[in-house]
Amino acid sequence: MSPQAKIQKNYEKDNHSHVSEDLDVAITTEEDAEILLTNLKHDELTWPEIEVVWRKTTGYRLKKLKTANFSPLEIQKIWPQYMQPLGHKLIDIDFKRLYEKATNMLSTYENALEKLLQIIYDRIKDPSCRKILEEMVTTVDVSENHKNSVVLYVLHALFVPTSKMTYTDSNVKKCLQKFSIKDSQNSFFIVSNTVVEIEEKLKIRRNNKNPIQPCLLIVGTIPNPSQILVYFDETKYKFFSIVKAMDMCFKIYHVFNIEYPLQSLNVWLFIQRFFYNIKLQSDKPCPLVNQIISELK
Repeated sequence: MSPQAKIQKNYEKDNHSHVSEDLDVAITTEEDAEILLTNLKHDELTWPEIEVVWRKTTGYRLKKLKTANFSPLEIQKIWPQYMQPLGHKLIDIDFKRLYEKATNMLSTYENALEKLLQIIYDRIKDPSCRKILEEMVTTVDVSENHKNSVVLYVLHALFVPTSKMTYTDSNVKKCLQKFSIKDSQNSFFIVSNTVVEIEEKLKIRRNNKNPIQPCLLIVGTIPNPSQILVYFDETKYKFFSIVKAMDMCFKIYHVFNIEYPLQSLNVWLFIQRFFYNIKLQSDKPCPLVNQIISELK
């Protein structure tokens, strides 16, 4: 029996509505991958069945994403499952295949948190970050999301932006823009008291032709987030943990080959190098990132 016939036979069970759970070997040929992807489009699969198909076609899909440079609109058309409420689980599957040797971010974060907090507390001088940090330290029974949100927020004052951007002003004069700590934070978080205000901020950015890269949406405040979402091209994935949200935001950048925002480049580089132990040839040199990682180990 040909490979194609074997694949089709597995899908013929239960009126084409169920994926065989014994398909435990990744699909390696483009033809077989296309057959499975056709089932994603035309069969009424349960979410666990979608995940089975997804794991089989991860290598094929990652190769396509890397070589074809798809736009977000094209990604939505070809793989609409990414944009479903549970689509972040599929991104997680792809990331684990992309970086099989990456360290477990959650474990690394928890093990390093106290030492990282001490470094932050000793070195951050920015007044607004210092204030939110002092309030967190003096709060009784601080929640995990409170503590972790503050840590991620003040990291931008530890890894102050060093990237610069050139632009042409209204007089056709070339200018050089230096980014501030606030610029870095604003490229990482969008924070507002209500969902309506979040949507208004997103609308303003779109109307001003400002690209909105993957980021965290916080409804409430940094110390007290009532809702935590990850924004990816109009799709919003909901999370209860700020650390899990950051983890997913990071994975979106890598699965879809998106460059980090220049404003928060140093923060993302620290997250990549320390929490995931991923080193890439394209990484921009940052001595401070190397220094802090050395102190944390």
